[in-house]
Amino acid sequence: MKLKTLILTLFVGIGLLASCSKDDTNNIPQEELLKGTWSLKNLSGGFAGLDENYADGIITWTFNSQNQTIIIDNNEPSSKSFTFDSGTYNYSIIEISGQKYLKIENDEYGGLTIITNNLTIDQNKISSGVGADGFILKFEK
Repeated sequence: MKLKTLILTLFVGIGLLASCSKDDTNNIPQEELLKGTWSLKNLSGGFAGLDENYADGIITWTFNSQNQTIIIDNNEPSSKSFTFDSGTYNYSIIEISGQKYLKIENDEYGGLTIITNNLTIDQNKISSGVGADGFILKFEK
């Protein structure tokens, strides 16, 4: 009988631990999760099937949720850069059917996903459906 109780307690304890998350971001507004500086780590996709890795700080995007601007610091030579030039850009976030999309300078840029300190922008996810040959940008905070 004690063994059954011990096993049941163990399974319940494991279930409770698995359901808890220290990084629960579901209740935090997307704008709050987005704010701060993100370093581009990988850019993949496109017609040619690129897969480019970037060192920390080569390309950074700093989101300011108060004035809805992004400051982009792009230190990659222009011939290898597939993102914006350095500068300040306006942005907004739209949500359709639970999916969030990033707009930069009033143009839709792609589907937006933030999990903990990882930001993914998927240009193949657009509010009007599925795109083709877009890039997937992966950032870390």
